[in-house]
Amino acid sequence: MEFGRSALTGVVFVKEICRVNLQEDILVKHRQASSQHDRKSIETQSLWKDLLPNMSHRAQTSEARLNLVSLIVNGYDEAIEFFVSKLGFSLTEDSPSTSTATGASKRWVVVHPPGNSITSTGLLLAAADGEEQKAIVGKQWAGRVGMFMQVNDFEEQYRRMKEVGVEFLEEPRNEPYGQVVVFRDIYGNKWDLLGPLKQIEVAT
Repeated sequence: MEFGRSALTGVVFVKEICRVNLQEDILVKHRQASSQHDRKSIETQSLWKDLLPNMSHRAQTSEARLNLVSLIVNGYDEAIEFFVSKLGFSLTEDSPSTSTATGASKRWVVVHPPGNSITSTGLLLAAADGEEQKAIVGKQWAGRVGMFMQVNDFEEQYRRMKEVGVEFLEEPRNEPYGQVVVFRDIYGNKWDLLGPLKQIEVAT
C-alpha cells in the first residue's frame, strides 16, 4: 500500500515537471516571436523613416494643372464663331477625332482666352451627342455662373463685347475683388467678366 502511494506521488511529480517545462517552452517561443516581431517593427519603422522624406519631397515638387474644361455645344462651327469673333478667343486646335457613341463624326476643338498660350487652361467645345447631352446645352451650371473670364482691360473688353452683340445681364459693378459683370454665351450659360478694381478719383 505504501509502495502504491509513493508510485502515485512520483507520477504526479513527473506530470508537474512536464507541465512546468511545457510552460517554459511556450514562454521561450513567445519571447522569440516577440523579439522577431520587434525587429520587424523596427525595420519597418526605419524603412518608413527613409521613405517619408522622399515622398514628402515628391509631394512638394510635383505639379498639376487644369488643362481643359468641356463646354457642351450644339455645333462646332457656331461655337467657334462666337468664342473667336465675339469673345476674342484663339482657335488652337480643330482636328478630326474618333466617332461618337452614336456613330456621328467628331472633332477635337479647343479655344483659349485672349492673350493666353496653349499651356494655359483651354475650353474644349464638345458637340452634344444624344438627347441627354442636347438637353443640358446652356444648362451645364443649372443657371449659376459657371465660367470666370479675367481681363486686364475690363472697360475696353466690355465695350467691344457689347458692340458685337454679347448679351449682358447687368451693368458693370465694383466689388471688393474687382470689377465684374455677368454675360451669357451663345447657349445661355452665364459667365463673369472680371477686371481689376476700378480706381475712383477723389476730388481735392
